[in-house]
Amino acid sequence: MSRREVAAGLPHQWLQGIERYDHRLTTEQPIWVSAGNFETDTTGMEVHCHRALGIGFALDSGLELAYEGLILRPQRGDVWLDGMWEPHGWRVLPGGSHTVVAAFLPDIIEPPWPDAMPLLDMFLVVPHARPRVSSEETRQVMLDIAARIAREYTERPTGWLQVVRLHLINALILLHREWDVPEDVAGRGRPRADDLARVMPALRLANEQVHRIVSAEEAASACGFSSWWFHRIFRRATGMTFRRFGTRARLGYAAHLLLSSDMSVSAVATAAGFADGSHFHRRFRESYGVAPGEYRARHGGLASTFQDPR
Repeated sequence: MSRREVAAGLPHQWLQGIERYDHRLTTEQPIWVSAGNFETDTTGMEVHCHRALGIGFALDSGLELAYEGLILRPQRGDVWLDGMWEPHGWRVLPGGSHTVVAAFLPDIIEPPWPDAMPLLDMFLVVPHARPRVSSEETRQVMLDIAARIAREYTERPTGWLQVVRLHLINALILLHREWDVPEDVAGRGRPRADDLARVMPALRLANEQVHRIVSAEEAASACGFSSWWFHRIFRRATGMTFRRFGTRARLGYAAHLLLSSDMSVSAVATAAGFADGSHFHRRFRESYGVAPGEYRARHGGLASTFQDPR
């Protein structure tokens, strides 16, 4: 599977839209939506998204999703969930695929629905344990929800943000209702949804400050925790250390610069907060499978394979 950074600011409206949401989702506007019609003659792409939770609706077949140890091929009416800390791959199959994808911050399911917080549990478990649409009736409802979300977001009538928020919550509730939680994730040690909300300031900080190393102490302070307590909660919420999360975010920014600028590889490393060039090359290869220069040579011209539905 070929790879590309989700925030690549190449001259294509859909990708530019991702660039805008990827850096600007806030508590005041915590939702971004794309109704995409994807066509490709390449082998696919890999998305690296670390800045928001995601829910996708398949309006037809033609898409392949890759996570660590898991491949999903959603069909018409299927829904998938993505965590904000995990790289995941999209491979567009021959014939293309039509989808509605929403990215959002956990803020959208906070009060006035305090009892809705357990909905975040669906994002916190490993991908293979997340819910799937299990009935034809729910499949049809999801298609209707996707159409309504896309229409509200495109037309922006008065109150559109709250309407989209309600539709997203509705979709998540339906998924949660049909979710048969596997025993290995339902017991002790399962992440708690409120942990994610508590470390959101640190997640935002790491993704806003991708040009430098954000220390765990600084992140802990942003959350109002001691360093020891922050480390414990962050790892429980995301399954990784804050340092690892921050490195992923900076590598994603480096990949974005490789594909969207003519900066030298050494300049890209510096811009992404890597003072040591050899360290940058080693970490980039570990994450993307190739050296930075090869990544640019292979994937610098993929934007033309995507067709904007508008």
